[in-house]
Amino acid sequence: MTARMRVTWQVSEVAAHAAPGSLDRSDRSAHATEAWLHAVADADPISEYTRSRTTDTSIVEVPGLGRAVRKRWRWPGAAERLKGIGRTTALALTPAEREFRALGRTYGDERLAFHPLPLAFLVARRGALARTAMLLLTEIPDTLDLAEFLLEEPAPQRRRQVLADLARRVGAMHADGVTDGDCHPRNVLVDAATGRTWKVDCGRQRARPRPADRRRAEYDLASLDVGLARFASRSERVRALNTYVTVRADGSASRSWRSWSERVTALAARIAPHEAPRLPARRDQ
Repeated sequence: MTARMRVTWQVSEVAAHAAPGSLDRSDRSAHATEAWLHAVADADPISEYTRSRTTDTSIVEVPGLGRAVRKRWRWPGAAERLKGIGRTTALALTPAEREFRALGRTYGDERLAFHPLPLAFLVARRGALARTAMLLLTEIPDTLDLAEFLLEEPAPQRRRQVLADLARRVGAMHADGVTDGDCHPRNVLVDAATGRTWKVDCGRQRARPRPADRRRAEYDLASLDVGLARFASRSERVRALNTYVTVRADGSASRSWRSWSERVTALAARIAPHEAPRLPARRDQ
């Protein structure tokens, strides 16, 4: 006997405020909203960012909202199911739900305005296992990833401005108790006109009582340092770390810059052989 498909979904306040006529719960039943989300999940993309066996990220036109980023996960084979069993059972969050909740924690906090805004997620399960999952995010237009920016931007002052902005935002995130777990240049977008940075692909974020766990914060910095080694000089990375240390508003910021530098450098050397091969060739928003 075939197990029945069970669907879980949620629409954020961001989407409801952006398109009150389309997503007003008084005018649209839960069944109609679910059908709307299924239509978005199946819509043809305007353009594609990345595609793999289990994930594709693309730009879609959403009725009532305009252009948005759609991330879709699939678990097509037995091997992939076994690898992801801990995160795809009914007892655990799927990546779509996990990222939706992580981004929702930072909504409305200007200090943490570092991520795209979550619009909605949809997860379909058959029995205990997730079959497909979708996450809808606001598009951040006119940006390129940090690696592309550093490859194309020769002006030292502009490069330092962007790296300093990134360091300040990561420092504010850690000071508020949030660690990312997936910091590398392909997951950072840059508005080249303003020097503003954005962190995307936030499914591994964790929130703890302030400040963030020191070891996880250092892992974020070391991962970023390993990724930036391909695109930025040692002096540029040292300046960025110095900016980070001055931003941290907790007790750990009182430690000397040299102490931070030594720990991050040592950790970067340990993780470099494992971190470098997994850096994606293109960004994943």
